[in-house]
Amino acid sequence: KQEILYGGILAFLVLFFFLGNIRNILIIGITIPSSLVLTILLMYLFKINFNIISLGGIAVGIGMLLDNAIVVIENIIRHKEMGHNNRSASLLGSNEVVMPVVAATLTTLAVFLPLIFI
Repeated sequence: KQEILYGGILAFLVLFFFLGNIRNILIIGITIPSSLVLTILLMYLFKINFNIISLGGIAVGIGMLLDNAIVVIENIIRHKEMGHNNRSASLLGSNEVVMPVVAATLTTLAVFLPLIFI
């Protein structure tokens, strides 16, 4: 139980180091628990057991979520600094990096996908 707390604190500190803005960190901080709850719910519905492999996959997924969120939020911040309003910066910033983020996620998926057949 303590390891989850330590991991959350460490993730918060890393995000604070890179983003430096509590508001942006809270946006990411809300997505992590909601993603975990959805993952656990889907694992329960599809009767997938919790074991070291599934927990490792969840850990990799959380890492990818954090990485992708940092990329998107930093790009949105860049557009806000260029003078765009919040809505415009959000749309432009996220649309600008959607393909690189999807490509990076798919390459990671391509590496780990064959493991489900072992």
